[in-house]
Amino acid sequence: MALVGEENSHVRVGQPQRGSWSALECVTHLTEVVQRADILLSLVMSSEGRVLLTPVIEAPRASANTVEWHAALIGLGGAAEHLACTIENAPPQGWQAVGEHDQRVVCAAELAWAAVHDGTRHLEDARGAMAEVDGAQNSLVR
Repeated sequence: MALVGEENSHVRVGQPQRGSWSALECVTHLTEVVQRADILLSLVMSSEGRVLLTPVIEAPRASANTVEWHAALIGLGGAAEHLACTIENAPPQGWQAVGEHDQRVVCAAELAWAAVHDGTRHLEDARGAMAEVDGAQNSLVR
């Protein structure tokens, strides 16, 4: 299933079930998650001591479905590239830097792992939403 192009745009904005997220909402949320992870990772690595991290990321706004698909993908690509640069350019001692997150101490390496894990999960959510909506649309046509 291709994620790029304008065909089947109804699949990207359709919600598989009432109250669930569309693929486009998953992608815009993932962009916010990646941007926040980049900020937190940079903050932890540049601090002298333990830093308090407050990663409040809300569910996508209803307006997320009005973003053009290609713009959402460009935004995600830019955010992911910036995070990758932060990781690639991290000084060796930066990986041991710590911060307090959800009332527990985490090191920079854990934050990087969580960003990748969350990213993978949200991409799978987007793929699943697209497949469910596409399947529902195809079953209605038959």
